[in-house]
Amino acid sequence: MKSFFKNLAASILGNLIACGAACVVMFFFFFIFLAVIGSSGQAKVHVPKQSFLVLDLNMSIADAPEHSGGSLGQLIGGGGTPRIALWDLMRALDAGANDKRISGLFITGSLVSENYGSGFAALEEVRRAIEDFKQSGKPVIAYLENPSLKDYYLSTTADTIYLHPYSALEIKGMATQSFYLAGAFKKYGIGVQTTKVGKYKSAVEPFISEKMSDYDREQRQMMVGGIWNQVASDIAKGRKLNPKSIQEIADTKGILDAATALDLRLVDHKAYLDEVITVLKNKGTEDRVSKSFAQVNIRDYANSLARPNSYSGTNVAIVYAEGDIVDGWDNVNSVGGDWLAAELRRIRQDENVAAVVLRVNSPGGSAFASENIQREVRLTNDSGKPVIISMGSLAASGGYWISAYSNKIYAEKTTITGSIGVFGLMFNFQDLAKNVGIAFDGVKTARYADIEDISRPKNAEELALMQKLTDQIYDAFLDKVAEGRSIERATVAKIAEGRVWVGSAAKEIQLVDEFGGLREAVAEAARQAGMGSHYSVVQYPERKTAMEALTESLTRPEGESPVAKIQGNSPAAKVTRQVGDIWTLLQRMNDKRGIYARIPYQEDIE
Repeated sequence: MKSFFKNLAASILGNLIACGAACVVMFFFFFIFLAVIGSSGQAKVHVPKQSFLVLDLNMSIADAPEHSGGSLGQLIGGGGTPRIALWDLMRALDAGANDKRISGLFITGSLVSENYGSGFAALEEVRRAIEDFKQSGKPVIAYLENPSLKDYYLSTTADTIYLHPYSALEIKGMATQSFYLAGAFKKYGIGVQTTKVGKYKSAVEPFISEKMSDYDREQRQMMVGGIWNQVASDIAKGRKLNPKSIQEIADTKGILDAATALDLRLVDHKAYLDEVITVLKNKGTEDRVSKSFAQVNIRDYANSLARPNSYSGTNVAIVYAEGDIVDGWDNVNSVGGDWLAAELRRIRQDENVAAVVLRVNSPGGSAFASENIQREVRLTNDSGKPVIISMGSLAASGGYWISAYSNKIYAEKTTITGSIGVFGLMFNFQDLAKNVGIAFDGVKTARYADIEDISRPKNAEELALMQKLTDQIYDAFLDKVAEGRSIERATVAKIAEGRVWVGSAAKEIQLVDEFGGLREAVAEAARQAGMGSHYSVVQYPERKTAMEALTESLTRPEGESPVAKIQGNSPAAKVTRQVGDIWTLLQRMNDKRGIYARIPYQEDIE
């Protein structure tokens, strides 16, 4: 950090000398900007009397707090998807329910599923928080325009749902698919060799197959079916309908116009936005400046809430493991094994922290990094500080590896978990190089000296060695789950094989202990630490000030494929995101031994 500011100062001084008076003025305003964002802390937000709290869904509901990373463009308003942390969102709903200035909750917009945000498990928890808000007697009103299934799922907690008269409502079930590259690799001369353990471990299939295997099809069908059943049941409950009627609508209608949606009692009214605004003004009050209804955005409201005080031995720390598990220190849209291990070590040694909730929202990744994280989980538990796992939308493979030795595991019924299996993936470019006239040659001092060479495929002996390493990691995985979860190893072996389980089934086979989310996990952590209801919650990584986030952005290279950031629901955007996801996955495959505990997809269910 010191060297960064030293180099920055030297650069600025040199440019001032070379540029003259005009640059002096420019840099003066630049430092005014730095001073403003550097002094920014808790936001001051005006909350009018009789205002509605606006849950604008045009954002990503992430697990980890904002400002734990980001680009310079996002900091100065140059783009980026708005986001809110799940805990902050629920805290705002709780506060709004008890705030006399808040007349009700207004839900509108369309969710963004960026990275691992806005998953169904997170939405399950938000739904419960909205139901708690309704206990205050304040109305919850939703207005929808061509909503996605996730938008509608969340909105069915509302007392009243308004749908734009020319909007469509999609109740068409769920589907998931994969992107297969074997044909393209063969065409262009890219060789792929794999090792794996577990007949359901399908993470290698996109690279070596042209279609879904029968085992992967079986597990995906059960996974997507389990999630759909829960979502359909929740929708039916929210709309006071028979769950069978939701399946019938999905099978016979699929896409409904507003009139049909109204007839089937999926919504309460057809209305334009101006008509809904009139309703909100009547239930709250009119803003004299904008002439709209008095309102406060839930992100602004959440940012304005006072942060809890920290006292010795009274804190529950929520630590976030969100994204691919990678080797190293990265913590931007991924979980660096060294970084999270160090974070847990720091918390273990912090006398202010009495218990830990590890929130896992990850498809897994590096087996080596997962083991480093798990080691610190065990040491934290052994130190007398209970560690409780709260699983998000994804907590599979490496995500389960880091969870196994906790005191208790909470998951939602739609959580994707399990996938106890490992694989290795090895590329070579021999045919590609040959096709363009490139040759390789060299010398070595031992049989396996060039085993990592990508200019040629691995021979039979080398593949056997890699498979042996893969088998060893898998055996260790089984042992850890058996020991950590107190399950017979033979039982673990039966439910492993790389198979993915949905939360509702995972509880039956003892992979999770209870259904619930962050709030339930935090309460259990406090109970196990003997704190009762007298505790504060502190989130890690800690929320950065704008100045800290700016410095991090300036000193961190962008490590993510730009195509992975494309949003929208057009066919081109969907295909581009799939390609981007694969590219990002390949970038993050940095395990020291090339062995991974990961599932092959994010929550790509629509």
